[in-house]
Amino acid sequence: MSNIDEKIWRALGLAKLKQQFKQWFNRDNVSYVTYGTVAGLALWPLVEAAAQAPPGQLPASLYIALGSVAGGVGSNLIAEQLQRWRDRAAPVTENDVITWIRENVAARGELLTALDAINARFDTFTAAQDSLAPADQDAFWQKLRQELAQLGNTPQYEAILQGKGVIVQGEGAAVGDIFTGTGNTKVNGPYYEHYHEAAPGEAVDLHSLRRTYLGRLLEQTRFLPLSGIDRASVEETTETQNAGRLPLKTVYTALLTTSSEGGPFGGEMPGLLGRGQGKAAPISALRQLDRQQHLVLLGDPGSGKSTFANFVAACLAGAGLDHAEINLDLLTHPLPDEKGDDEAERQPWSHGPLLPLLVTLRDLAAEGLPAPQEAATADHLWAFLENHGGTPAFTPYLKQEFEQRGGLLLLDGLDEVPEADRRRRQIRDLVADLKATLPHARILVTSRVYAYQHQEWTLSGFTATLLAPFSWGQIRRFIDRWYTYTAALRGWTENKARQDAAHLRETIAARAELRDLAERPLLLTLMTSLHAWRGGTLPGKRAQLYDETVDLLLDKWENLRAVKDPATGRPLNKSLAEMLKVGRDPLRDLLQKLAYEAHAAQPDPASGQAVDIPENVLINALLSVSKREDLQPRLLEAYLRDRAGLLIDRGGGVYTFPHRTFQEFLAACYAADRQRSEAMTTAARSDPSRWREVLLLSVAHASKSYTGAVWDFVPCLCLEEADTLADGRLTEAEAWGAHLAGLAL
Repeated sequence: MSNIDEKIWRALGLAKLKQQFKQWFNRDNVSYVTYGTVAGLALWPLVEAAAQAPPGQLPASLYIALGSVAGGVGSNLIAEQLQRWRDRAAPVTENDVITWIRENVAARGELLTALDAINARFDTFTAAQDSLAPADQDAFWQKLRQELAQLGNTPQYEAILQGKGVIVQGEGAAVGDIFTGTGNTKVNGPYYEHYHEAAPGEAVDLHSLRRTYLGRLLEQTRFLPLSGIDRASVEETTETQNAGRLPLKTVYTALLTTSSEGGPFGGEMPGLLGRGQGKAAPISALRQLDRQQHLVLLGDPGSGKSTFANFVAACLAGAGLDHAEINLDLLTHPLPDEKGDDEAERQPWSHGPLLPLLVTLRDLAAEGLPAPQEAATADHLWAFLENHGGTPAFTPYLKQEFEQRGGLLLLDGLDEVPEADRRRRQIRDLVADLKATLPHARILVTSRVYAYQHQEWTLSGFTATLLAPFSWGQIRRFIDRWYTYTAALRGWTENKARQDAAHLRETIAARAELRDLAERPLLLTLMTSLHAWRGGTLPGKRAQLYDETVDLLLDKWENLRAVKDPATGRPLNKSLAEMLKVGRDPLRDLLQKLAYEAHAAQPDPASGQAVDIPENVLINALLSVSKREDLQPRLLEAYLRDRAGLLIDRGGGVYTFPHRTFQEFLAACYAADRQRSEAMTTAARSDPSRWREVLLLSVAHASKSYTGAVWDFVPCLCLEEADTLADGRLTEAEAWGAHLAGLAL
């Protein structure tokens, strides 16, 4: 059985658990014995497969099976231990495997992550339960719950624990916070948990449901996407369970607004190289949220609106879970001064650990609104959460708490709601109804600036505030935190991290063209990661920055999770280019064409959101450039599903670019061809909200090939001399053409 795949491993592992777990249950009361026994018996088929392999070389099929199920650094730890067991003289026993897991799982987070992935994929806990007599099953689940709590991974198993009638014991869980009946009468005393859809008259463990809800929200919000876009970081984070994600707590930099004490928009905007100098200090986004019960947070794309909403939600969720690191202390961390150091005072938050609720308005508009001719109310939000939320059983209590006690409702992406079918009007009315029906709740709405400037979008009774560009202190803090994180990730010394961070700060301060870019959090993130990869240098122009970033994201999207042949070091699976039998250039050309066509057809270009690309469109496009006649669409579907980078899977058969910026830049690369420049300029004159950024990026990209490229565009933008016009006045299209020509020059 030296050759093994996931299907064989699963069948043998579950059979091992069902046949032998009962023999190991109720052994010595040592740490993590239940978790270790389940995981150890599930791993046993791999131990046997390794034992039958030639000395010094595990079978490639074992690496593939392990990588496909567990992935990440943890799978490498398991593979290394399998090799040690294979090479040792004494035979390996089940007890050896169980003991190794027990002794290492708490201290090695990567191992725990890998074992959790195996348990989830194979449903090992249910198999272990099935081996026991009914009288022992409650004790099994109780022991397991206690061990999971000690390991800190209970939230990942709440769904299965909720269905097992677990007796609640331990810290804060034995008595109280149990409500039953339509009147929600509190029950005091020992009890059993019974989880249902919160039907009237049935007992509900509100404490556990609440923790499950908060745990899922914390997991959803505590990471930033695109964590490692430098090549070294891509290679490393692709090996981890959190590939492509950056822990928010490691680099989050508090945001400022343009507001000062003078009014919502009456203050001074912080300058890049300093604020203060006798001017009123800007108010932080958190202070605004603390002051205003109903707040609209406005900002440009990439300014940090959604990141702020996610960060606040994560901190409040962590506070509700007594998380050691993600909590109110992190939320109120002092602002940076001009040197990037902490100011003396913490940021204010006077409302305690409010119950947070984060809603992406784009998803609500797609799945939760009534027919276009019907009015949308708060009830549609609650129904949407019951049907599409991660913890539907908690929704009635979530609604009750928001109505009676309040909470923080974060509505992200007002501008991303499409105009079609009156959806924007419906969302506006729904928000108004939420404000009216939740008098004790605080509400934050995020939006791009341009959308909220339209009168029909304005939310009555909400205070609007605008996110400011990063100050110099914020830039310094972000760079320092990024390099501190990168040093820990890549094994650098503290001295190297400090030197590289200082070099990047000095480079940005010395180059005016970089200072403008660095004021946008998104672009600063890209610049910092590129600086790390390029050994201390940066592309100076925006188009070049996007160009290199696109290449890095394409690398990440194209390459597989790194499962390598231990004998040769070669990848066991093919890259996308190898699968299609095409080079990287045709692949990028295809993506540029897709971006251009999708951008041109986007129903609502002013939304600022990257367009959705249906999976069948992407698959057919990839097949069209493939040199393989035998390539099946289902293989491409499986290949793309597990990857993120230049295109990301949103679920439901839809892909999108990670940010509108990349969609616009790729479309610009396609439009930069001389044969398309006239069509590009005509489109920009007539539809500037769609094509303005694409045109400017297209000129910059074309100028890489020859310096006079701008003159391919300018004559098409300015078609007539002013004195030849019939009435001496410019039409709107002509005025836009002249304006865009000036920007291009």
